[in-house]
Amino acid sequence: MLGVSSDVPELEGEIGLYKGVSSKVASVANFFGVSEILAIVGQSSDIDCTRADAPKAQLIGGPLSENTRKAKFASVVTYVAANGPPVLTVHGTEDRTVSYAQAARLETVLRKVCVLRFCYC
Repeated sequence: MLGVSSDVPELEGEIGLYKGVSSKVASVANFFGVSEILAIVGQSSDIDCTRADAPKAQLIGGPLSENTRKAKFASVVTYVAANGPPVLTVHGTEDRTVSYAQAARLETVLRKVCVLRFCYC
């Protein structure tokens, strides 16, 4: 998420030695990452994402169905913008932990704003 959220002021840090340094990056390498948390529900996976103890639910502090705002805030696709860095995505179609559909969703959003430069899916 850091790679696409550098223009979001509320995500820039206000503490530490590097508070005046931008978090903007030149490019992003996405290896089988989750891009849209709410879209996980219903995608093929070995993990039941509707459970309160699922990893994604723990990330946002509760069941996805009860925390849609937090899930959106924690999703990469929320921050994709036309001035973002190029993204290389690598994701296998047989992944049973993070569905290949996550890579396809990110690619769709990147193409909409003309950020996608490379994609190997």
